[in-house]
Amino acid sequence: MKLKKLKHEECILAKKREDKLNRRKRIKLGKVSRKKQKKNKQTFNNNYISFPEKFCIYYDQSYRHKGKEYYDQKKFIKTMGVIEKIKKFVPKDLNDTLKLNFSLCERISAAALLLLYNAIESFTKEYNRKVIIYRLPRDTHASHLLKRSGFIKICNLQENVADFSLDKVPIITGIGGEYRDKIVDFIQNKIYGNNMSSETEWSFGDAIQETFANVTRHAYPNEENEEDKRWWLICDLYGDDLNLAIYDSGIGIPNTVVENKWFNKILKVSAPKLKIQKSILNEIINSTNINKVSLNKLTEWHKIFIAMQPDASSTKELKHGQGSKSIKALVEKNNGKLTVYSNKGLYFTKDGSSNGRDLEHSIFGTLIQWNIKVAK
Repeated sequence: MKLKKLKHEECILAKKREDKLNRRKRIKLGKVSRKKQKKNKQTFNNNYISFPEKFCIYYDQSYRHKGKEYYDQKKFIKTMGVIEKIKKFVPKDLNDTLKLNFSLCERISAAALLLLYNAIESFTKEYNRKVIIYRLPRDTHASHLLKRSGFIKICNLQENVADFSLDKVPIITGIGGEYRDKIVDFIQNKIYGNNMSSETEWSFGDAIQETFANVTRHAYPNEENEEDKRWWLICDLYGDDLNLAIYDSGIGIPNTVVENKWFNKILKVSAPKLKIQKSILNEIINSTNINKVSLNKLTEWHKIFIAMQPDASSTKELKHGQGSKSIKALVEKNNGKLTVYSNKGLYFTKDGSSNGRDLEHSIFGTLIQWNIKVAK
């Protein structure tokens, strides 16, 4: 009986191999269309989002070259590819929605989560439908981060309340200076254990307030309704490293900084550092009107760099209104690192030196992140 059963199974396998071989021959002869073949293999539609192993947009501190941190291009492209796919997705019918799979994801950075949260929140509000999560990350820290941030709540169309009594505050969204004092109190009480100096506390308050003010004044010039001039904030502690990030989905620093009267003067001072060609510099500075063709010759990160420069004595009054002094002071006084993403530009500063680069994808707005070592 066993021999008969074995022979029967062998016959089935042989038949399958023969069918497969014949199919390949038919494809070669053009008797089976490639489109039909691909259609049979296709399992998921464009609403199915599979997250990469590392969902992260900044250069990874674990990677170093000659003692310097460098930008991780592959991680950024994969992560922003996910965000872009979510933003472009349009449901086909009332039952169609986004389906997220985190099963391969082992790490989620605070900044990337903030962008994801914004993209999903925009989708749920526009189409009023839940987002399905197939699987959470296997990594405990990544899974807990999604839960405590309120991300799963917004996927289920639930309200994500800003509860500052918790040890881990969820992602917060607001307008203007809303929650500013509560955020600073949370950092003092929950992060620093009430051991933060008054000077550091003021630094946090000023940096957060200045960022909120910039969002209100500059990020949404075409929005008349104050309710639409929103920011999103995440505050989390990794070991002794505080990650504080604020995001807005506005038009971006590269588009707003060039409209300022002081732009040309700061550009002239910054040109040697940025290694801008003299011909391009003269073309911009000597132009009587804002020449968009000339300005396009400057990179996105060059424009962010100019926006982040300290007020020169000759332009102090002119530069009032798009502040960066308090934003930078927070890391300068606390031995931290500042990272600014805006559209397709990246600017970062650490240990008193600053640099940047252009990016392959836009981040659809501006994200400012402070990384500070917490001494309790």
